[in-house]
Amino acid sequence: MKQKLFLSAVMVILLLTFLSGCNRSAKEETSQTDIKQDPIEEKLKANPALSRSGALIVASEEIDGGFNPLFPASDTTHWIVDLVFDPLFYYGADGNLENGLAESLEQQENRLIYIMTLRPGIEFHNGADLTSKDVVFTYQTLLNPSYDGAYKSAVTNLEKVESAVDGTVTFTFRSDDRMNERAFTVPILSYDHYRFSEWQAFVNNDAVPVGTGAFKFDNYTENDSIILIKNTGYWQKPPMITGIVIREMSEAVASKAFEEGRIDLYSMTPSRASSSGVRTLDYSGIIVQSDDVITMIGVNTLSPVLSDYNVRKALLIGMNRENFVTTEWEGYSSVVDTITTSLIEAQLGNQDSRFKYDAEEAANLLEASGWRDSDDDGIREKNKVKLSLEWQVFADVDWSYNLAEMAAAEWRKLGIEVNLEFCDYEKMMADLEAGDIPDLWNFAWRMDNDANPAVLFGNGEPNYNYTGYNDGVANQIFQSMRTAYTSFEFEELIDQWHILQSDSLAYLPIARPYSVWVYNTRLKNFGFREGGDWTDFVNTLELEVLQ
Repeated sequence: MKQKLFLSAVMVILLLTFLSGCNRSAKEETSQTDIKQDPIEEKLKANPALSRSGALIVASEEIDGGFNPLFPASDTTHWIVDLVFDPLFYYGADGNLENGLAESLEQQENRLIYIMTLRPGIEFHNGADLTSKDVVFTYQTLLNPSYDGAYKSAVTNLEKVESAVDGTVTFTFRSDDRMNERAFTVPILSYDHYRFSEWQAFVNNDAVPVGTGAFKFDNYTENDSIILIKNTGYWQKPPMITGIVIREMSEAVASKAFEEGRIDLYSMTPSRASSSGVRTLDYSGIIVQSDDVITMIGVNTLSPVLSDYNVRKALLIGMNRENFVTTEWEGYSSVVDTITTSLIEAQLGNQDSRFKYDAEEAANLLEASGWRDSDDDGIREKNKVKLSLEWQVFADVDWSYNLAEMAAAEWRKLGIEVNLEFCDYEKMMADLEAGDIPDLWNFAWRMDNDANPAVLFGNGEPNYNYTGYNDGVANQIFQSMRTAYTSFEFEELIDQWHILQSDSLAYLPIARPYSVWVYNTRLKNFGFREGGDWTDFVNTLELEVLQ
């Protein structure tokens, strides 16, 4: 009887243990199932940035802390100008002017006089109404003889700006010029915030920018971040994101922060290794676009040796630019055969490649011009003068140094002696401006919306033509471009100029690098337009946020 009771008790304990285990297993299974099926947790695993707010976070390599809108000196300060300020007109994607703060613009007297009317009811971030007084103040500041900032070339031809009692503003130009329109695309300043009695006081007024733009400047922390908040009273439709945080980060730090979901956007050095790593992230998007920079080698066309077109062409086809682009930028660049000074010109110019790498043909050109290695020392000569070139190279940037090393080695195989002088960019420019012109020098040109080729090839303002190139036909084309207001006429002139440029080679064109931006796919309605920046899309940008 006791044995039966004992066995019964054991059976009860085992049964309870079994049932208890079943219950635990059921609970654990249910718990695991709940976690596995939690949509928020699943989304956060797939994209950790979704846990953050509706503010866009952008990484910048450098934040210098100077925010005077007329002196933007870095990419970051240009972003601030785009986000915090508005111009009277914008350049649209097609290169034509679109209304900004201006409601209308009337042309008079053969495009020498423009009468502008402001949109009503627009306020600055400090609460002051936008009036013609602010517009006149902005342009009088730009016309100050001491002004030497980023917008100086935009007002080169502007003579005066005056306001009338009806609130309109009259712009008077010295001559009819297509580039006059650029004057209408500068940021408009608040008179109340930026007025000054001494010029240096204005220059130093760079702490808190105040404009009419879609975002208000909120805070700057040195070596850390800039915070902008949404302008809820924006005269256009207010942005759909709450704000923008620009954080100072090296590319390596930004890459790590992006993986962890702490930033939404950063610029990446173009390379296959970097991009392949980013592409493994499910929440990453990559935008690759042609940059607005053209790289080239300047040529002293007044040099006894380089005044010969055959020698200049031999230099160009005697270096393997395709191989250099692949090696230097890993394919994130394209070889160019023409130098384009503006984004519009770059879009219109469609010249076929005329300068493929051909070392044999380069040697033939030198032979045809009388350059031969008569004494078998490896260097060509003509009239007992060695074919020797002095090349000034700024070594601040990798491509410049590497290009010189590569091309010099290839040219030496052709029998050309190359003497490289390495320096920094500032010294090179100082020498050029002082008239101390070497045979060759490296150069990079940042295109803007509508620059005339005369700034590099003629007598433009400002002028960077250190080559000595002066061609009557080219100068006439440049002049005609200034008054060519129809797209058809302008495109014809561009075609004529590019053909003439190829027959001149005052510069040896190298490449147009690409820029690479990495963004989190929680960004909606985001992109880049040709020659544009990420700031072009912030008014329509949306950010996915977990509620």
